[in-house]
Amino acid sequence: MFTELRVQERPNHSRIPDLCVTLGDPPEQGVTHAPLIALEVLSPRDSLTGLSNCLDAYLAMGVRYIRVLEPSHREAYICSRDGFLPVDFPKTQVSCAVLQLSKLFAELDSPFGSFPGTFEYSRK
Repeated sequence: MFTELRVQERPNHSRIPDLCVTLGDPPEQGVTHAPLIALEVLSPRDSLTGLSNCLDAYLAMGVRYIRVLEPSHREAYICSRDGFLPVDFPKTQVSCAVLQLSKLFAELDSPFGSFPGTFEYSRK
């Protein structure tokens, strides 16, 4: 599980998911293949066009699991070629990873959240 890892979309152009999971340890400069999981956390400055372009790129790269978190509304979505599907709470399973959404959003409400235990990952 990595934050701010460069994922090469095409030569001379990379995307940087807010959080991604790869199979194996990536090199420091990033990966040239699709991660298993890409998670984007929306901020107020994100545009629908920018998000759409980003998600389309992940789909074209072959990212298997794409999730979008909307913290201000405490919502999460599964992204696929068919569109967005709201995620059921309290947690979402993504292959070998479980994102504990209720804990994550509770931490956002605390003044100095450290996000402990919000993401469980096991290699099988």
